[in-house]
Amino acid sequence: MLHELFIILSGHPSPLFAPNLPPTFPLVSPAERTLLNSLAHLGNLHISLRQQCSQLVSIHPSTIARAIASAIDAHHLQQFRGQVVQVEASILRRESGVVGGYDIVALARIKSDFEGWDRILQYLEDLTSLMLGGLSVNDGVASKDGNWVRGAHLINRLRKDIHTGYPSLEQVSLHLLQVAETAWLRQISTWVLYGRLPAFGSEDFYIKEKDGDGQRIGDSDVMLKEYTIDRKLLPEFVTPEAASSVLFIGRSLSHIRARGGASLYTPASKAASQSGTSAAALSVTSPELGLLTTHLSILQTLQSPLSPQKFSTAISAIRLSLSRHTLQTLLPAYKIVEVLYVFREFFLLGRGEFAIALVSQADEKVLDRYRGKSQQGLVSSSGTLLKEGEAAAILTRAWGILSSYQSEEVLDERLEHARELLYLSIHKPTSHSSIPFPSAKKTSAKDKTDFSDFLVGSSVSLNFQISWPMELFLTHSDVDKYDRIFHYLIASRKCLISLQSLWHGRRHSMAIPGLIHDRAEANRRREKLKRRAQRERFIWATASLAVFFLETLAAYWQEEVIETSFNRFISLVRGTPEEHRRKRKRVRVVEPEREMDNSSSTDDDDGSDDNDEGSSVRIQKDTQTVEDPRNVPEQQQDPESLARAHRLYLNFLIRGLFLSDHDFTSNYRILLEACERLCTWISRLEKLHALADLGVDASSTSADDQSQVSTQLASLDEACKGIRKSLGKLVERLHGIDEERSKGAGALVGLLGMGVEDGSGGGGKIDRLLMRLNWDSMGGGDLVGRRDAM
Repeated sequence: MLHELFIILSGHPSPLFAPNLPPTFPLVSPAERTLLNSLAHLGNLHISLRQQCSQLVSIHPSTIARAIASAIDAHHLQQFRGQVVQVEASILRRESGVVGGYDIVALARIKSDFEGWDRILQYLEDLTSLMLGGLSVNDGVASKDGNWVRGAHLINRLRKDIHTGYPSLEQVSLHLLQVAETAWLRQISTWVLYGRLPAFGSEDFYIKEKDGDGQRIGDSDVMLKEYTIDRKLLPEFVTPEAASSVLFIGRSLSHIRARGGASLYTPASKAASQSGTSAAALSVTSPELGLLTTHLSILQTLQSPLSPQKFSTAISAIRLSLSRHTLQTLLPAYKIVEVLYVFREFFLLGRGEFAIALVSQADEKVLDRYRGKSQQGLVSSSGTLLKEGEAAAILTRAWGILSSYQSEEVLDERLEHARELLYLSIHKPTSHSSIPFPSAKKTSAKDKTDFSDFLVGSSVSLNFQISWPMELFLTHSDVDKYDRIFHYLIASRKCLISLQSLWHGRRHSMAIPGLIHDRAEANRRREKLKRRAQRERFIWATASLAVFFLETLAAYWQEEVIETSFNRFISLVRGTPEEHRRKRKRVRVVEPEREMDNSSSTDDDDGSDDNDEGSSVRIQKDTQTVEDPRNVPEQQQDPESLARAHRLYLNFLIRGLFLSDHDFTSNYRILLEACERLCTWISRLEKLHALADLGVDASSTSADDQSQVSTQLASLDEACKGIRKSLGKLVERLHGIDEERSKGAGALVGLLGMGVEDGSGGGGKIDRLLMRLNWDSMGGGDLVGRRDAM
């Protein structure tokens, strides 16, 4: 009996206890049967645990689960087997507390020697059953479904289990948690120290490769991978900031390794490699390898259970060390500043003549397509045909126009830099595309929040070529956000230019050929023009109202949203406060010649060079005092902090430009489309008026011309009513946004430690804009009422 009992307690099956003592077994009292069955239950748990641990170690895809299973079998079950051997040895030695008279062994004493183990084994059995969930083995091949437990879930479970009222279970949970966190830290160390994903168990690691083949480096076979974070695989004690820092460190090391190491970017290392210096010597000029021991020692200071604060501190120390010794050498602050100025001047339309040149070339290309040139290519929803080469040619011709404004003595380096990095192409969704705005959804052909088809009628993208080492700071999702903001702003600018050009047709010549000496006919023609002007007063008042709204909105965006936030972010990149930045050394450079707008009130506000007359432009040289981007402090923030602040800056722009508000953007697109139709119909009406003014009223076509004029006027009246309705909705929505927003300028201002007055752009209230866009003072409702009365 005792022999069979100790066999099953040792983890081996016994025919006597299967799983309990048979009811027909003789000479056993009920109390003894209960004790024997309880001890047999411990043996059955032992057997089950050994089998489950064996399966977990061999088939589970998570290294953390395998480590836990191995620790259970090698440590806790080994302790239980040691207890079995100890009790059996006490029986064989006939100790007085165990063996009584007539060699009778007290089952109660044996039961007392295993006190607490039933709770421990039952807890371990529940844990292994949890790890086996979602896994199955068929013919020695493991298969899993989507419900198999991840390592992060096991760590979270063990961190909760250590808070128990049983000291024995607390010790077991603490030991298993130490094993699990050690296995997890090994995965982290592989990524943080070498920039490589774990060789085994990578599907359980929270950093994943993005879909796609990646970017090929030059003509080599090396592919530059992009990575992302899977929040479901992230333990709860890891903060989002720490997880982002871990991603940045490994991604930077991965890119440095793919690019050939940091040593390739220092003259000393190039000379050393050419002279055949050993790898040990090159490690001195390769900082990311020389810091390996330091970073490893930082990770070794972490102890289980891991504290969120200590883990974040350790990761921050590694990030700052890598940035200070490697990344800041590869990517100094002045390079980031140069790229930011390119985005500011071209994507955010800080250089107004770029917008005018691009819009003019795009309109010319659309007219060429309608004239019948090149009938093959991509067909947009509006019917305009466009090929990839033609899209690139639009930007190329715009560069040529901007280059013609420069003087021969001075070279605009920023323009040349932009020509190398920017290119226009047909919009093609890629694997790295993401939803750039919190409220945005994937765009479709009828999406009212997408403005990418306004420029040429087809969806195009203004792309930025991210080169090394700018990849450490800039991501494709950032460029996608810039591209969407660019199309949003360029659509507004194109519509404003079209509206302003309408006033050319209003210049009527009273000296009509053949009527110079006919005073009566001249008076009759003058009265006709007066009646025409009275009839079209509502149309031109609506066009003027739309111009005022678009100019005011553009000035607000450029002045109080883009320029303000850009200056703050630049001061953050330079690492100097605003007031100290003004006192820095300045150099005088001659800016390229710019187109200046003689009539628009927003020239100095938003960089717009739109001309109301649309024909003649005044070119002048402007000498402006700017800062030398290379005059930056030696101590700068690490690229990961700058990249995080840059994403915050982009979100700040999105919020300030109302791009995150679906109602505003959808109504704004409706307004722009209505304004484009208004411009088209007014142009047609002016052509009909020109034919009527030729003095052929008595011809047979005069009735048809009059009918066409009436049709055009009716269409224009409906379009004007729609524009005024859209303007009213937009102003109403702006009031709603102002009420919804809390005071202050948002997270970016808090990051920079600067205060912003109420009513400014960005994340706060928009009182200043609403004061300019007073709908009643604009005469919107009054004119509508008067027009309806007419």
